[in-house]
Amino acid sequence: MNKMKHIIVLFCITFILTAIVYFFPHKDKIISSIPFLKETTVVADSVSIPVDTIPYIQRLKESLPLVKSSYSERRKKYLWILGKGKTIPVYLIQIQKHIQENQGHILNMEELFLPNTFQAASLIFTDRLGDTISIELQISENIFSDNISKIGVAFEVETLSSELITKLNELDVSYSILITPFNLPDPFYSQIAQLQNAEPVLWLYMESEKLRSSHHQKSPIRIHHTEEKIEEVIEMAKKKLPNAKGVTTRYAEKAVEHRNLLNAIFKSIQQKNLWFLDLTENRSSLVNEICKNYSIKCKQISAYSEKTSTVEDYISKNLRLALRTGTSYIILPLTSKNIAEIEKIKEKAASQGTEITTLSNVIAVTK
Repeated sequence: MNKMKHIIVLFCITFILTAIVYFFPHKDKIISSIPFLKETTVVADSVSIPVDTIPYIQRLKESLPLVKSSYSERRKKYLWILGKGKTIPVYLIQIQKHIQENQGHILNMEELFLPNTFQAASLIFTDRLGDTISIELQISENIFSDNISKIGVAFEVETLSSELITKLNELDVSYSILITPFNLPDPFYSQIAQLQNAEPVLWLYMESEKLRSSHHQKSPIRIHHTEEKIEEVIEMAKKKLPNAKGVTTRYAEKAVEHRNLLNAIFKSIQQKNLWFLDLTENRSSLVNEICKNYSIKCKQISAYSEKTSTVEDYISKNLRLALRTGTSYIILPLTSKNIAEIEKIKEKAASQGTEITTLSNVIAVTK
């Protein structure tokens, strides 16, 4: 009996070994002859993982306005000449963000002060594959890149006339118009429709020591208002100007200090996909702090005030700011003179690579 068991075991082992020897050289043929295995194999073979075949250094180059690029074998370093129109610190922030978004790591980044060089910086980083890359950045002294920086222009509109409409349409740049859309004559809205390059923005009265009883007809947003009342005011304003892209403060130095009021405003404009500009210049403003809790863009900027500067100085200051930081804003009362002032700077803005555009286009590229 035991001998019979040994014979059976030896027979099984022999069969298994023979099957293995035969199967492996013909495994593809055998698998393809079995329907469900063949189908599985085809599906598996057809699934491929997409591979980014563009080197990261090339993608980084394409994100920048390069005038010239070269590579030094001796120094193992790239030299990139960038178009004038932004400062080196602004470029470095832009590059740092790009590297970090692509799983890279900054090893060293510093501004250089080289003789006969306008502005320069050194950058060393590793990409997501672990390769170390060294770049020397320089800004061209005389070559500006087109539209490398942006300046948002807006006019505060109280009334419109045929003359103003004509002058605005002759301006031939995009701009924003700030409007308080309450207690306006009906013809006003048809006049707005005649403006060719204008972006409407809600210019809403808010809590302020400057508010008077005469402002009641302009539906100001007050501290004592409920969340529902604030939503009602913003909803009414948006219905009157359905193409409005954002909200700016009018007066409002008390409103921007009030947490509950700001939460109610931000909750409402978030639902309407609007942004928010604080024009109060109040150092105690909570706008930037509270804005972080919402998926909206907020910014504190300065509108023109005749108490602090002339129109010419205000415009020149913001042109320089656009060149230095990449973005700035000009907000002026709507007058024929101020339209003419914007017309005057078109050539200078273009020569320094600054695009004159709407508030929305600047806010979109602002952190």
